[in-house]
Amino acid sequence: MSKYIISVLLCLSFSALSDGYEAINIEQVVSERFELAFPNEDNIEPNISDFTVINYILLSEEGGERWAVVTLKNESSSRRTLTEKHLLSTLANGDYIFPSNFSQSFKGNEVMSVIISFAVNKFPILFIKTRN
Repeated sequence: MSKYIISVLLCLSFSALSDGYEAINIEQVVSERFELAFPNEDNIEPNISDFTVINYILLSEEGGERWAVVTLKNESSSRRTLTEKHLLSTLANGDYIFPSNFSQSFKGNEVMSVIISFAVNKFPILFIKTRN
């Protein structure tokens, strides 16, 4: 009888633990450039850099956590460091947000995919850009 109770308790505890994690889902793969025309009265722009966005995959989870796998190219022949100030996303409600703090070093002319958090937001990300 005690083995049965222990088995049931273990099953319940594993099921409770698994509920603590939300799966992150792919929302959209963006490989073609497109422009949105939301007003930007505060003139929010990313810092000028040597990085260009090649493509990105938008990710989210049910709680509103926003992520992106962004493939970028360092257009400089020298080493450069990409930070959150070099990327800007546009949300479906027209807001512009920077990603959470991060730093990634690139060799000259290197192409790399990085996973970037855009924190929690009710609205999905529509567009991610850099500024050269």
